[in-house]
Amino acid sequence: MSQVVALARMRFGGYARSQRVLAPVIATLCILGVLHNGSPSTATEAYGFSAIILFGVFGWQAKLAFDTEPDSQRQLSFLAVGSPRRDVAAGLLSAAATAIPTILVALVAPWLVGAIAVGDSSVGAAVLLGLWLHVTAAIPAIAIGAIASRPITRTRGWGVTALVGGTVLVLVLGVANAPGIRWLVPQLLGLMRSAQRGDVVVALLLTVHALVWSGLLFLGYFGLRNRRR
Repeated sequence: MSQVVALARMRFGGYARSQRVLAPVIATLCILGVLHNGSPSTATEAYGFSAIILFGVFGWQAKLAFDTEPDSQRQLSFLAVGSPRRDVAAGLLSAAATAIPTILVALVAPWLVGAIAVGDSSVGAAVLLGLWLHVTAAIPAIAIGAIASRPITRTRGWGVTALVGGTVLVLVLGVANAPGIRWLVPQLLGLMRSAQRGDVVVALLLTVHALVWSGLLFLGYFGLRNRRR
């Protein structure tokens, strides 16, 4: 476990120190600035739309984290940990770490500009709701970033195509007026609406669906990563 954490820290450090981190950070600040520049709304609306719009940023950051390490160094890292599972786990852990600062900014930003009308809910309950929505959006986005990473797609063009295509597919099918098709992707908008209605059971089912969907993509990533090592 210590080897996995050490390798994940090294990979995340390489990503954080690179100039690649600037583009998604700027995009996040612009998105949140535009999104919350209006009249106050409920915490569910503010955080729900924030999670949906930042879905692409989460995947983008994850892909950048996967792609930061040069191919030769990635081979040395694999030899250092001595296990495909440890190598993949370290990569996923470093990619997941890229979402943490973005989520924290997304949770704080609406309060700084007065974009949330708390109403009967406490600030703590609203923030926990926002954390739930953003984490549920981040996990499948990281899975897409993993599939779109250079070790899997080999070229920048195919990587960008996989990232953009996967992101658009999730967002478009998620609002499609066809229940059978919608279940092929995580229901981020449905999760927000269920939380807004207070339908906890449906919201939990949609959360589980998103996690299972992500798990299948992670399994696919693991298989492809071992085959293309």
